[in-house]
Amino acid sequence: MKILRHISCTFLLSLLSGFAVAQSDSARYALKVGGGVMKGYTVPHSPSAKSILTGNKILTCYSLNLSWQAKGDSVSLSDDMFGRPTLGIGIDITDYSSVPLHKKEPEEWPGREPSTMGQMITLLASAKRPIIKNNAVDVGLYFSQGIGICTKPYERTENPENYFVGARAALLVGLGFYGDVRLGRNWTLGAQAVLHHYSNGRFAHPNLGINSIDVGVHATYTINPDSVVHGAYEWPRIKKERHLEFDKHFYVDASVSLMPRALVSEHYYYWGLPKEDPNFRNGKLKLHHSVAADVALMYRYGRKFASGLGVEDVYAPIGDDVQHWETLRGLDTPYQSPHGLSIVGHHEAMYKNIGIHIGFGYYLKHEPEQEGDPRSPVFETAGLRYYLPFDKRRMYIGYNIRARGITADCFQFTLGYRLG
Repeated sequence: MKILRHISCTFLLSLLSGFAVAQSDSARYALKVGGGVMKGYTVPHSPSAKSILTGNKILTCYSLNLSWQAKGDSVSLSDDMFGRPTLGIGIDITDYSSVPLHKKEPEEWPGREPSTMGQMITLLASAKRPIIKNNAVDVGLYFSQGIGICTKPYERTENPENYFVGARAALLVGLGFYGDVRLGRNWTLGAQAVLHHYSNGRFAHPNLGINSIDVGVHATYTINPDSVVHGAYEWPRIKKERHLEFDKHFYVDASVSLMPRALVSEHYYYWGLPKEDPNFRNGKLKLHHSVAADVALMYRYGRKFASGLGVEDVYAPIGDDVQHWETLRGLDTPYQSPHGLSIVGHHEAMYKNIGIHIGFGYYLKHEPEQEGDPRSPVFETAGLRYYLPFDKRRMYIGYNIRARGITADCFQFTLGYRLG
């Protein structure tokens, strides 16, 4: 495939650049190249997914990566606090073609090829955060995020049962555990177990998203390893000493977010049209925009962590649109207020200029969405923030994935500021 050849060439160029960095700056970073293979189980996470995933659910994922770890003079306070994490970029090629898609209802397009999710080719960034680390083993948490390109997204006549991937591109989020064993000065062999989630964040429909639990092995070659490796019990001492130097404090976190998404009610209307209609299941829905404003009182109780509680108002001026599409579906839906109020618990882990942010919220009142609004009042957010390098790094930009359970609701693109 042309796209696969292009990505492979890009990765090889990245490796060559990495070798150049290793030669010119070998005192600052330990540079690593690696690869691995995983087998995974595609999770039928909803009734709709269960009705389609009626056969084999096993997938295969191949990965290549280039990573680096600070050493020597480049080790910062943040590196010490997080156990000197390994950061990386890479490519995952996940083959879902062995996972058949079958509907229980009769075939709507007889004579066509069976539907498939194809392959997902993903460019990603990753981080490995050690929990136990010494000269022989390295065990910890694994995080990844990236953009995946699907070779066989939903298409209403050629691939109509792929309700999982409704658009060519989808965001990947990975969270799991890893364990590495050092086999010598340069070679490392390891294993990992990761929960992967692909979703387009309701930029298009259908969008069930793909959830899988993947387990595999990987090998890594370190080009210029660090000559000094801390013992397993040295990290708690370092972290404790650095925490004692920190002044705990309160601050206010104020943010505003843009949330583009396709309306569920509009999707349901198009899904119910006769298949002769040109708009029948065409997957081409207009994006509607909402805005969320959040103010939270946060407590920074260490160099790494802050937690707090906030109030969020979602302004969604789409009540007329919701009413219009629900009326076309034969439902008598009254106009809804554009505001949705919620209480949100926030937690953030900070590494240099990067913040890893998660939130758990409860809707006191929903923003307009669809007739009856059967969705859960509980929601979660997870994403990244980048603190801009001016004004004492008070201002940040970032994004969140907003979800209910393991089903994505939308993306949030955020601008925020820390007061105090």
